[in-house]
Amino acid sequence: MNAKLLLAACILAAAANAFAQSGEPENDGTETRNITNKTEAVAGQASSKQPSVTAEAERSSRPPTSAETAAKDKDPIDTGYERPDAKQRFRNYLKNLGSPLALGYYAGTAGLLTFRNSPKEWGDHGDGYARRFANVAGKHAIRTTTIYALDEALKLDSSFYRSKDRSLTARLRNCVFSAVTARDRRGKRVLGIPVIAGGVLSEVVSSSGWYPRRYDYEHGLKGGAISIGVTAGLNLFKEFVWNP
Repeated sequence: MNAKLLLAACILAAAANAFAQSGEPENDGTETRNITNKTEAVAGQASSKQPSVTAEAERSSRPPTSAETAAKDKDPIDTGYERPDAKQRFRNYLKNLGSPLALGYYAGTAGLLTFRNSPKEWGDHGDGYARRFANVAGKHAIRTTTIYALDEALKLDSSFYRSKDRSLTARLRNCVFSAVTARDRRGKRVLGIPVIAGGVLSEVVSSSGWYPRRYDYEHGLKGGAISIGVTAGLNLFKEFVWNP
């Protein structure tokens, strides 16, 4: 009897042990390898991102290339200049022809020439003054129209702008430079081809057209050079006196 009970207890213990082993998960190293692979993948992703961050830092710290410098050079120049639109430029043209300042210039110049009786063939009386007034107005119209046409063709602006630097030296320099320069679309000063051409053409046309016979185109060329000084004088008046 005791032998039978002992045999039964051994059988039950063996069965319980077998059942317990079958209920445990099998661990043949697969889970360990999966964890290791995931860790290596995360580390690989971090290492793959590191070069891009490093490359970005290198790009930000390196000096700009010639292409990047050229692209920056195309940016507008920060001079505070704003080019007038087409309507405003045309209004400025008409204003230069018939503004109070222009009419005063016609009358004052004609009066001075009449006082000097130049040219003497026109006399120093009322009819001489009228001819000189028409002469000054005609020359100014040719000059202004030439400047306007060339400004539009060359995309320039020959208008006079008062100096933002209010020191005396800067204002005087602005008056002189404005007589022989213009502004491009970015506001940079360039050679004033319209202003120079307008002054020369107006003097040559008047000398060869309606002046007395003793005047010719050579006198007109000299007058064109003198017109630059006259323009600088008008600029001085606009800079220090006339502020419409």
